[in-house]
Amino acid sequence: MREEKEREQNVNMRKSKAKNDIILKALSEFSDLEALRREKRAIMEEEQRLRALLTLEKVTVDNKSDRLAAERAQRQRAYAKATHRRDIYKDSLDRIVQEEEEHLRIKHGLQDSSSVKEFKISLERRHDGSFAV
Repeated sequence: MREEKEREQNVNMRKSKAKNDIILKALSEFSDLEALRREKRAIMEEEQRLRALLTLEKVTVDNKSDRLAAERAQRQRAYAKATHRRDIYKDSLDRIVQEEEEHLRIKHGLQDSSSVKEFKISLERRHDGSFAV
């Protein structure tokens, strides 16, 4: 009798545990489902916003030639900006080199740069990026 009672309690405990596990799993799936719904809603809103932006762009830019002209102008501005930055950088490097040369002349007691013959090698840049004398 006692064994039957223990077995019955054991079976009831297992049933109760299984029931609780099923309930917990269902609750967690519900929260996952709600998160997926929110994510889907956000994706749909973003797609709608992008469609509206495309429509607006099509209205404001009437034809392909206008868009191409705008892109070309943007590339030209970027190129001019890069060229300007490069020129400023080259100028600053030239100034630094001149200052270093002047300090070395002073340090070693050499004459003024105007009386010293400069030794220069003309380098020609090849199309593959290397240099030729």
